[in-house]
Amino acid sequence: MEEHNSMTENKRETKLGVKTKLVITKTEDFFGPGLFHLLQFIDETGSIHAASKKMRISYSKCWKLLNRAEEQMGFQFLNRYNGGPHGGTSILTEEGREFIKRYEEMLEEVKQISQNVFEKYFDSYQ
Repeated sequence: MEEHNSMTENKRETKLGVKTKLVITKTEDFFGPGLFHLLQFIDETGSIHAASKKMRISYSKCWKLLNRAEEQMGFQFLNRYNGGPHGGTSILTEEGREFIKRYEEMLEEVKQISQNVFEKYFDSYQ
């Protein structure tokens, strides 16, 4: 009986929440949390390969995500420079940087709106 009571207490202590996922689409879904984080990691590391390792996704999948986004938007998100013995580098283009900035700002606004709506409908469960 004591175990059941502690489970019930843990459920009450854990707060109910909402997650917001933002996906941008055109002729197909092409920009969401995955590509957003990939571009952030590429910006950090200067490398698609290093970013793919950090995200634990294949290098080829990274290329597919990038190519699909660039095809959908009609501009390059990255300037890619082929490397010599030390590998190449990838740098966000101005358009790419602006796009992820707008995505991040919109995501924050949508999260706030989602939180407000969530509280409206689920506040009594808190």
